[in-house]
Amino acid sequence: MKTNTSDWTYNQFLAYLLLYAAHADTKLTDEEKEVIFSRTGTHNYHAVKTHFGHANDYERLQVILGFRDSYFPDEHSRKKLLKNLHELFLSDYEFSAAEQGFLLGIKRVLAG
Repeated sequence: MKTNTSDWTYNQFLAYLLLYAAHADTKLTDEEKEVIFSRTGTHNYHAVKTHFGHANDYERLQVILGFRDSYFPDEHSRKKLLKNLHELFLSDYEFSAAEQGFLLGIKRVLAG
């Protein structure tokens, strides 16, 4: 997937990360969508949805890693992202094993 993501705003990046996380258990619930909308705005969700839909898992992870220095360079910013992810996972009142595994993995990725 060759799409320029370098000009994405923080909210576009966050929408992408939350969308990626919401698919950890292979289903995007209405509650999860509402969390994404409330955190990033519907326009940011729609701005990144097409890229997300055309990218494979490796490409999605590369997009997230590409923003490491810009959007989560320190402990405070990583904690903020993890808080958003945790709230997303709890939004449908089911914190599945797949979501728990994703959260553990993304913590490692964010730490670098």
